[in-house]
Amino acid sequence: MRCVVLAAGCGSRLGRGRSKLLEPVCGVALVEQLIATTARVGVDDFFVVTGYQAERVEAFVADLALRRGLRVTSHRNDAWPAGNGTSALRARDLVDDEFLLVMGDHVFDEQILRRLLEQRIEPGSVVVAADLRVGADGIAIDADATKLLLEGERVREIGKDIGPYNAYDTGAFLCTPGIFEALAASTASGDGTLSGGVQRLAHRGLVRAFDIGDAHWVDVDTAADARRARAHLRAGLSKPEDGLVSRLLNRRISGWVVTPLLLRLWPAITANQVSVLGFAFALLAAGCFLADWPVVAGAIVALTSILDGSDGEIARLKQLRSPFGAYLDAVVDRYADTAMLAAATVYAWRAGGGWAAVVGGVAAGAGNLMVSYTSARSVVDLDYRYRGRWLAAGRGRDLRLFVLSVAAIVTPVVPMAVSGALLLIALLTNGVAAARLVLSWQLSRPWSLAGTQAIVFDLDGTVADTMPFLTDLAVELLSRYEVMPGDARSRYLGTVGIDFAGQLEELLPGHPLNGDVAAEFERRKRAGLLRCRVFADVTHTLALLRGAGVRRFLCSSTTRELVAAYLDEHGLDAAFDDYAGFEPGCSKDRQVELLAERHGLSRDRVLFVGDSPRDAELLRRTGVHFVGVHRLFPADHFRLRGLQSVDDLAALTRLWHRDARRRMAVAATTSSQPNVTRPDR
Repeated sequence: MRCVVLAAGCGSRLGRGRSKLLEPVCGVALVEQLIATTARVGVDDFFVVTGYQAERVEAFVADLALRRGLRVTSHRNDAWPAGNGTSALRARDLVDDEFLLVMGDHVFDEQILRRLLEQRIEPGSVVVAADLRVGADGIAIDADATKLLLEGERVREIGKDIGPYNAYDTGAFLCTPGIFEALAASTASGDGTLSGGVQRLAHRGLVRAFDIGDAHWVDVDTAADARRARAHLRAGLSKPEDGLVSRLLNRRISGWVVTPLLLRLWPAITANQVSVLGFAFALLAAGCFLADWPVVAGAIVALTSILDGSDGEIARLKQLRSPFGAYLDAVVDRYADTAMLAAATVYAWRAGGGWAAVVGGVAAGAGNLMVSYTSARSVVDLDYRYRGRWLAAGRGRDLRLFVLSVAAIVTPVVPMAVSGALLLIALLTNGVAAARLVLSWQLSRPWSLAGTQAIVFDLDGTVADTMPFLTDLAVELLSRYEVMPGDARSRYLGTVGIDFAGQLEELLPGHPLNGDVAAEFERRKRAGLLRCRVFADVTHTLALLRGAGVRRFLCSSTTRELVAAYLDEHGLDAAFDDYAGFEPGCSKDRQVELLAERHGLSRDRVLFVGDSPRDAELLRRTGVHFVGVHRLFPADHFRLRGLQSVDDLAALTRLWHRDARRRMAVAATTSSQPNVTRPDR
């Protein structure tokens, strides 16, 4: 995919006296922010159309291409004062297929460009990323924004001064070469703007919009826009793995004080350099412990923890994240922690902590290393990343350093505080390592059908090929909430596994339409579900399990009445021993429990087969085993959650045959052993 970047404007409202494309936002020029973001979504060939201060912009772009290893070429437009449409026309001979067209002075969330590239596009047409949040604070300024009038997905009007409007043009387009003919005609008529060309296509019904949803973008025209862009970028610096101390304290200091200060004092600073700087402060803290300056050491430990967030923030702001950067950060962090804990142990021993301080320090150092080691080995050996508030990889260091820092600072009041901190850190780290060991042992045990008493199958998407029908129905109904089809589809699929009313409350909590839309979904589901086919591998699998003495059950987020009608319609009544269905207070986990109780089954010998990782989350508390089937989601969706999965139900039967062969082999080996009598001693 190629990308045309319009970078010819002067940006007079910024008042800097230079091309606004070179305006730094959080230490990175606007045009570099844009190109780096676009490269992350898979675009690998950029055409930057320059105009105002072309030489400076072109020199910067050439350096950018070398630094980032991208294909970026500049193409000058001497007619740029006539409008940005003339700059877009400059790319006429550069592209001959679909391409991305973006404004060089915009800051986009990565997901906007990623979803734009996923849009379907008709020959000769254009798709525009549209923001439907008209009137919302911080989205756009009416006087300056390019506006859209939408009828459904189709764009009817576009421009800065149109009358009624219900969306904003975000400045990102997926185009076909048909845009150039429209731009040429518009320019010839005296309108050299991009909007003029797009308007001509819109009048022919060839411009479609997709809703960006809650994603953010900023058109940087003024100093206020630049401040808003910086605030948005800084607000996104946190990570899902951040612990409590990072969220409540460290990020506020690093994101709003330390990181901006580093970028101001040293604009060319890199994330790796900040990692090394943090390591240097850690060594300084260790030296202060050894010099019996615990209060100073505690303050420096706190600064080290804050700098641990700054390196990642600079990497994200400058879009310079790399595997080696993550590797370097992990390595220097382990050395830093070891140095600080070792020095703190020496201080605690000398301060009267005795052997308790030494044991606590050694255990804290070993546990600290094991937390990192178990994270790495789980990925290498088990292909699994730990998740959860306490066990997730990347969490905990902020809390450990906070404990050590506070303990060191309060030593004038509580002399044994550092000894206590070391014991607490030892308990935290080794507790996490032990819990991970147990979890990894559980995950590493291959599920065997040999001990299975019963298998509970999910209906929708596992036994019945209903998901295409249900997804299309959900997308249609979600349009009533003014959710664009692509967004509606992703939201629906992200919440499958529960009833549709529950999905609506999760997606749009408290919306007044939820009750009526859920009722219509169930009514139309009832009419169409019976026409959905049974997957081809179902009948053979059920017959094999029946012959092997494994009991077969069915549960669903569909009502029990409709489940019964489907089984009857497709002749599956006799294939299952029992079935359950949804009713208020009886979701899938409760259905499985009721089936197990009704038939006297031990839950640890029950297997649930479903098509969504969400099913595994719902069933976790029940104690039954889970195997996913790749109907709706690929293998990675299950594997990255530590869930076993198979390509189809036929693969489940192959597991059965494999286990049967193993049992036969073990039995044959046992029977062939000579009967040896051991003499008495």
